[in-house]
Amino acid sequence: MPYFAVFFSLLFYGLSTTLQKKALLFVSLKTLLKIHAYIVGAIYIGIWFFFSKNFSPSDYFYPLLGAITSAIGFILYYEALKKTDASIVSTISSIFAIITVALSITFLKETFYIKYVFGLFFIILGLILLNIKKSKTKSNVLGIILAFIGMIMWGLWGFFSKVSYNYVGEAEILGAFGVIGPIFFLIYAKRLKEDKKEISSKGEIIALISVIVTIIASILCYFSLAFLPAAFVIPIISAYPVITAISSAIILKEKFTPVKMLYLVLIIIGIIIFFL
Repeated sequence: MPYFAVFFSLLFYGLSTTLQKKALLFVSLKTLLKIHAYIVGAIYIGIWFFFSKNFSPSDYFYPLLGAITSAIGFILYYEALKKTDASIVSTISSIFAIITVALSITFLKETFYIKYVFGLFFIILGLILLNIKKSKTKSNVLGIILAFIGMIMWGLWGFFSKVSYNYVGEAEILGAFGVIGPIFFLIYAKRLKEDKKEISSKGEIIALISVIVTIIASILCYFSLAFLPAAFVIPIISAYPVITAISSAIILKEKFTPVKMLYLVLIIIGIIIFFL
């Protein structure tokens, strides 16, 4: 069952990214973040309220760290996108799994398999090749720095999420993010400027669907972390762009070239190696 959870988490994370891209054709990032904050806060806190067991406040230290690093990672990702080329930001962000794997093997003493090296190599190589594009835009040093810090934050999120299971359960982890995530997203959304795409019922519906799909992906991700090593789960989930590329070709009619297909095959080979 946990293995199915990892696979479907990968599937839903990739699909949610495509839906967010479609939503942003009709609404602004400001609106998308608000919808994300309200829905995630309501559902995650609801899960925590109805299913949480009795734990002391100190047990929430790592879940809160996981929530904070995840939220900061997203904000830095968006800020980096505003300052430098998207392909550079995406390339840097795609290697966050290395941080999680290194920390998990070092501090959690998770079993190290040689196949993890090969699997991670193919996944990251495919992601880098998929994201690298020629751009006429000059790279902004600050944007690159923000992208690197955001990548580290996401790597820490994967590690702290796994450590959290030594103290609490999934309901508590979701509850921590249900409180912290919306606070960060709403504060960040408040400083974003309004734009002409601010009002669109169609966009809001698509945004809502994307958030629900993201929530499903997150729940499946945390469920799999409860039973499987983070060094196994996080690299596979980090390969979600393979699903985004395929679903974007179908939903957004984005160009799907033979070269892109080759890069996706590399990522898929990496995923298969992890499951061997």
